Amino acid sequence: MTLNPSIRSSATVIAFASAVWLLISAAPARAENSPRFAPEEAAEAVDSRIAGKSNLTDWMVYTDVPHVFSEDENPWKRSGNCWGSDLDLTGVSPFNDPAPYGHGFGMAQAVTVLSPWHVIGSSHSFPSVGEYLVLIDKDNNVITPKPVIIASYHFKTSGTVYPDISIALLDSPLPDSITPVKVLPDDWKTYLGNPRGLPLLAFDIHERAIVTEISAFDYEHEPGIFRNFMQAPSDRQRREFYKEVEANDSANPVFLILDNQLVLINLMSSGGPGAGTSLVRHKQEINEAMSELFDENYPLAAGLSPTLTELDLSSIYTPIQ
Repeated sequence: MTLNPSIRSSATVIAFASAVWLLISAAPARAENSPRFAPEEAAEAVDSRIAGKSNLTDWMVYTDVPHVFSEDENPWKRSGNCWGSDLDLTGVSPFNDPAPYGHGFGMAQAVTVLSPWHVIGSSHSFPSVGEYLVLIDKDNNVITPKPVIIASYHFKTSGTVYPDISIALLDSPLPDSITPVKVLPDDWKTYLGNPRGLPLLAFDIHERAIVTEISAFDYEHEPGIFRNFMQAPSDRQRREFYKEVEANDSANPVFLILDNQLVLINLMSSGGPGAGTSLVRHKQEINEAMSELFDENYPLAAGLSPTLTELDLSSIYTPIQ
């Protein structure tokens, strides 16, 4: 039996169209299931955001940074131009009560939110018990009443300032509009390998969104003290948003950006390119300090203290080693 040429042609067209449809419909499924690699995404998270941007217009987190906080107004307005403006930065406090210093410069003691009840900072530059913190949600609302530090835990320091970690407990839980930052899990090496050269989001006293890079990660600088070291980026566009750590930048947080979330790796403790305690090495001690502060001050809720939240890399990324 011989098919009519027109029928043969129609069958060919139908078969071809069906094949194209199958390819198109299968493409999203393959894209969804394609492997994701943490180092690549950490680099892309910064590089894609700073592409084509300038430090003249695009690195200030707020349109104005006051040196004195007025109770009658909210001077903090998040800048839509900031290269990190689409990230949830609500867990990064821009200000605290400056009274102990007497110079109206309350931005010199940075703290970062670990849980609705806890903040972390550097021991050598940490707010005192009784001081308030300023936290601002995504809608530019100052959290009211402002959280007050009622107790703090300072890690025992070595011959140097390290580990340079302090944890504080607040007088009331923060609202859901403030998002605690996350930390790396124990199996971070499986997904990040050696993260040298990966770009990071850091901050300074003027609330600039700075780009720096990892030089050495989780390095044992002295017995039992592990530190992260930063370096100036070699990439031209990254250098556009780089600056060295200066006086009063201490305690500002340093983040990897993974899955569009802030992952805290250290607080700034030294100048130049910067360095700080590797928090991934001190998670157990930090959790213990958080629980101890909570249980002592809220005995009726003992045992219910929140602890660090880890980013589950295994549910997101493909192992690289």
